[in-house]
Amino acid sequence: MTNLTPTQRTALETAATRPQGNIFPVISASGKELNGGAAGKVISALANKGLAHDASLNPPYCNWQISNAGYQAIGQEPPKKEEPTPVEEEPETTNEILDNFLDGLAIKIRRGSKKEMVIAMMLTEGGASNLEIAEATGWAAHTIRGFIVGTLKKQLGLVIDTERDFTRDTTGRRKFFTNYRIVGKEGQ
Repeated sequence: MTNLTPTQRTALETAATRPQGNIFPVISASGKELNGGAAGKVISALANKGLAHDASLNPPYCNWQISNAGYQAIGQEPPKKEEPTPVEEEPETTNEILDNFLDGLAIKIRRGSKKEMVIAMMLTEGGASNLEIAEATGWAAHTIRGFIVGTLKKQLGLVIDTERDFTRDTTGRRKFFTNYRIVGKEGQ
């Protein structure tokens, strides 16, 4: 059995209730959110004990999550990994729409690139949020905004519909995101 401080136990128990097991924001035993060095000390202690791991897709930024050993340390079973459902082939019409759209642009977009992927995401009916784009590409928020404003709007002359909204995280705080959708080209 691993010896845990009350704050370490609370941080693990809170992370276990979150959908992806994220440890941050770190909650202390008194229920307050820890910031800065205090949160860093709790996370590094958990990582040293093997109870947390960095699941970041965007180094050097860390995304600390509870590990299987962390679940066991607080007496819980680790969640079962869901088997990925087989991905169906995209209908030919979606590829044709993307091909026709890309062929009409002033700048050529390389096939299979992140730019093409983001454009395809933004061409869907619901568009794509900055969180979805960041997850798919590994880009930071400022890179996404720069790509949308600089490349899509200014260079390619696309009309982008933006919509800001928010969700609430497990602590009840609002988490803002922006949804982007390509609605056409200027002059059409």
